[in-house]
Amino acid sequence: PTALTLSATSFNESVNAGSTVANLSTTDADSSDTHSYTLVNGSGDTDNNSFTIDGATLKINDSPDHETKSSYNIRLQVTDSGDESYAKAFTLTVDEVDVSLSSTNFNENISANSSVATLSTIGADSSKTYTYSLVSGSGDTDNSLFSIDDDQLKIHESPNYEEKSSYKIRIQSTDSYGNNYSVAKTLLVNDVNDAPTNWSVSSLNFDENVPANSTVITLTAVDEDASDSHTYKFVSSSKNGPDNDYFEIVGNELKIKE
Repeated sequence: PTALTLSATSFNESVNAGSTVANLSTTDADSSDTHSYTLVNGSGDTDNNSFTIDGATLKINDSPDHETKSSYNIRLQVTDSGDESYAKAFTLTVDEVDVSLSSTNFNENISANSSVATLSTIGADSSKTYTYSLVSGSGDTDNSLFSIDDDQLKIHESPNYEEKSSYKIRIQSTDSYGNNYSVAKTLLVNDVNDAPTNWSVSSLNFDENVPANSTVITLTAVDEDASDSHTYKFVSSSKNGPDNDYFEIVGNELKIKE
């Protein structure tokens, strides 16, 4: 044999233990030769014990983590049917993988079942397809409040910032070979200015003979946005408002003119 080749010299972190990370092939002038592969001692064999060879496939023994170990050095040997051999050292790199969300925040008051983010896999192999799911584990507190439809993350009920300003979920990406990676994400709810939901008056009656320009009622708005300021004005319609002209509003006070 004159050359030994790997189909890939990198693989994603978090692939399952026992996953195939590369296929082995050989260049040999004797086209009828058969070949066997082994991990051998020698220069570049530092991480041989992290791998296993099964026929012409190289498998990793434990699920890799880019943050813990970003590369491996191994030494491989191919031996032909005539007991001739060729050895070579390889460096294999671990690609960082993450589940990416197109956005990690969304507005309050959006409709129930709205899509809040599109999911994708960072470090994805273009030859693979990926599916997504919500899984149990650290950071899965609010999983039950969401669902995943293809690559769309959807919220079950309309969110309200004043009731809940953030959500914690755990998402898993699984490739077409069954390898998976999961990560916890925190989603933030944007506070949107809510319209007042009601208003109240200090009283619905006042004494006769009060002086002109007396305050007869104090107005108070009911609003989820506690820091909001409010203005008041008269409106008229066919059903109400015939006596608007007898009053004026100053700030939040209703005053009688005469």
